[in-house]
Amino acid sequence: MTARIGAALLVLALGLLPTAGQALELSEETWKGCRLMAEPVRLDFDIVSAAPRYLRSHSRRQIDSLLHGHYRQHAGTVGLTHAQHRMDYQVQYSVYDRPAGGACVYLTRLEATFGYTAMDIYVAREYAEGSCAYSVTLQHENQHVRINRAVLSRHRGRIRNALVGQLKRFNPVIVADPARAGDVIVGRLKTGMAPYLAAFENDRDASNATIDTPENYRTTSALCSDW
Repeated sequence: MTARIGAALLVLALGLLPTAGQALELSEETWKGCRLMAEPVRLDFDIVSAAPRYLRSHSRRQIDSLLHGHYRQHAGTVGLTHAQHRMDYQVQYSVYDRPAGGACVYLTRLEATFGYTAMDIYVAREYAEGSCAYSVTLQHENQHVRINRAVLSRHRGRIRNALVGQLKRFNPVIVADPARAGDVIVGRLKTGMAPYLAAFENDRDASNATIDTPENYRTTSALCSDW
């Protein structure tokens, strides 16, 4: 089998990991014409959590325009926390010619990053800093920031463990076109991680919904007279 080394960073960003520059240790055991990789895949996993950014440029109407889905029921919103998250994969791999055609691809290193890339907090510009309405709105939005961070903390270990589980049974990958090896690897990673990212999103939405209730809004509104 002829070996080639490749690297790719895919999913939401583009770049390269340095190549390993050495042949893999492969066992004599085979699967569909590809020898099995004897060494484990190296995993580097990081969590990111962007610092809150407080924005005062939007009016109540403009904040309303940022809402979507089930949040649309809360027309007249005076504040909003918008947390953006993403999962990035950088992959390093080796490609070996497959006697039966195509190529045997071996993921050798994965750098995965997950978390919040932005945490934007909007407080309607109609309310001056220091006013009751401003202070109460800001307190509420900061609750959302704390909830978002708590959810990320809860899922940190789950997502890492899911990646570890995937990597244990990942290699080899058979591809028809070696030039698409990086795309195929990341596609498999995305598919395998989709349920865990969906669980994170569901937990985040459900946790934030506990303080976005009509009852809580009525209680909050009663605290001030300068709405």
